[in-house]
Amino acid sequence: MRIKEFQKYLLYSVISFTALVRIYHNYNWRIWGSDSGEYLYLTRHLIEKGNMLNENYIGWGRAYPDFQGMQILTGSLSLLTTIEYHDVLMWFIPFVSALSIPMLFIIGKRIVGFVPALFGAAFYGVTFGVVYANSHPMPGSLAEILGFTFLYSWIKLLGHAKLLSLNPLKISPWVIILKISFLALLLTHHFTLLLLMAAILGMLIIEMAAGNTKIGKHGILGIGLMSLAISFYWLVYAKSFRKMLNDSAFEFLPGNIPTLVVLTSIPIIALALLWSIRKYLKLPTWSENISHTAYLKRTIGSFLGMFVVILLVLWKGVPGTEIPVDFEATPYLAVNLAVMSLACVPSFVISKKNSWLLWGWLLPILSLAAIGAITGSHLLIAYRHAPYLLAPAALIIGISFQYILDGFESSKRKNITFVFTILLFGCALGAYPPPSVMGGFQEGTSQEELDAIFWINFVEEDSLVVSDHRLSSLTFGLTETNASWENGAEVITGDTKQASEAGKLLSTPQAGVKSVTYIILSKEMQKGVALLQWDPAEELTGEAKTKFTDNEKFPIWFDNGDTTIMRMSTY
Repeated sequence: MRIKEFQKYLLYSVISFTALVRIYHNYNWRIWGSDSGEYLYLTRHLIEKGNMLNENYIGWGRAYPDFQGMQILTGSLSLLTTIEYHDVLMWFIPFVSALSIPMLFIIGKRIVGFVPALFGAAFYGVTFGVVYANSHPMPGSLAEILGFTFLYSWIKLLGHAKLLSLNPLKISPWVIILKISFLALLLTHHFTLLLLMAAILGMLIIEMAAGNTKIGKHGILGIGLMSLAISFYWLVYAKSFRKMLNDSAFEFLPGNIPTLVVLTSIPIIALALLWSIRKYLKLPTWSENISHTAYLKRTIGSFLGMFVVILLVLWKGVPGTEIPVDFEATPYLAVNLAVMSLACVPSFVISKKNSWLLWGWLLPILSLAAIGAITGSHLLIAYRHAPYLLAPAALIIGISFQYILDGFESSKRKNITFVFTILLFGCALGAYPPPSVMGGFQEGTSQEELDAIFWINFVEEDSLVVSDHRLSSLTFGLTETNASWENGAEVITGDTKQASEAGKLLSTPQAGVKSVTYIILSKEMQKGVALLQWDPAEELTGEAKTKFTDNEKFPIWFDNGDTTIMRMSTY
């Protein structure tokens, strides 16, 4: 169906507005993102040295040097345009991530139609579950648009009888796009690639269950080849990432069983099992006769039910972590859940021609999130799945929005659309919740904090600076000085004696054991000391705070009224 003129303007408005939402943080903070320092460090090294830093990296992110797709893009653009690399990183990467909104619309239009795709893309572009996470200049932000391109290519190819061909003249252009986006994801972000591999496998199962018998062999073979490429990259090339997997996910394995064999075997066994049961795959019969009035009542009930979930989260904290949620989060969650409560009739989803694919997309990622929540895995942290779940969920919400709109008389539809437009604007206003809502974590860095960090350039070589995660990352990234990250917890949060003892010999994430030289505290940091990502960033209070007023133990060497740098005395 041809898109009408006013629909084009609506789409352009959504794309423009959501792009502005993605880069809005740059007008409030000098730098955005708690890991931005490390990304700046790796990008600068690439530009200055002409090669990627793969070995002897002493930053916090052990696997960051193994996945430098973002650094390659940022560095290349900086060299080609002569724009400073930090400006490219801070502005261009969040802006590129905003292209995921039109890409999600394109996916949605193919699967569910124009109106659900437009509303779903609009919600996805303003909900804080996506914006707050993907507005950072980080690999996951770049991987967002790469992932949607990869996913759309796969959806296009599911309609072909052959995904693979030895004749280059018969290769579909979408195969080429799939390969390019896959390789870009492989270089950029392991977590996004893992979840999207699960999603395309889910979609393949749905397609086979729907009766597409021709796609099975080529689809399984294609996923198998990609899985082998992933195993080789992760466990042969990405040495730091391999060590991280060995130390965490596969630490239970006996020493004589290589991780490479296990990780390679998992997808092969799963795909062999899928091939063996292919003839028995059937889509369930699922239909529901529901009136518009009953749907409205169910939507209200759904919202109330979700509100109970909010109360549970406020009581118990974020699933899979120790992070509490303040009652101040209620309006931020409520306005988003008011929109999400539309998706309370699952049978609506299968009313569209290709919308079964949404279940193939959603359920595998949801399963991984559940595994992370149940096991407490630090590799599959449950809340990190939220942006990936919200993409298919947004399209499901879009389908429901179309049904709720069509159920009203024509004269009332403008008013209903206006109400939901206000709700979407409410989501946009809450796209960047305060730290009190986000477990105490602050992602923004002020100019005053940066001024203090740049002062570290004048300290002795091989110094060790203790601060929280955000300021440690920037200290390391901007001044190439050893930093503590969460390892300096006792120096910051302990009493004078504990801090002095811990400061004598402090184990750093990767730079060995050193004596603490300096401590950085800022007003913003003291409101929430960010250490481990699965623990809350708690306010610095009591003796942990007052000990820093002792000028003999902690003499002040720099103070600009906002950020203080103290010399650490261990005697």
